[in-house]
Amino acid sequence: MSKFCANCGNEMADTDNVCANCGTPANGTAPAANKPLEGPYKTWAIVSLVCGICSIVLCWFYWVLSIICLVLGVVAIVFAIKAKKGGKSGLATGGLVTGIIGTVLSALACCCLGCAACLVCAGKEAINDIANNLNTTINWNDINWE
Repeated sequence: MSKFCANCGNEMADTDNVCANCGTPANGTAPAANKPLEGPYKTWAIVSLVCGICSIVLCWFYWVLSIICLVLGVVAIVFAIKAKKGGKSGLATGGLVTGIIGTVLSALACCCLGCAACLVCAGKEAINDIANNLNTTINWNDINWE
């Protein structure tokens, strides 16, 4: 007569002490890795998720803000890794994923918004150069204003 895993329902031999499918002990207790996060691990997971989301959402608004979002993305990754040491958690996984996406998008936003800022500054200088050239090439005293 064979037995079944209490966690996943996989059929087990009578001599098996652990389920080959999910690793649950034969006595029916769930593996320790499946317990929910507690204490600082849960807090770290929540912080990582919030930082990751903020880094994704806010990175395109302003160039300096995209630099801050780059830091937030890295913070999200660090806290998610710390939280994952406490056990499996969807919050920690979400924080890790949003942290990675936020870091990549923030780096891209830094480059794009930085280049746009340089182009605007270069455009202002070009307009000022054109205005100065017009003032120096036109002799305003020679124009008949009547």
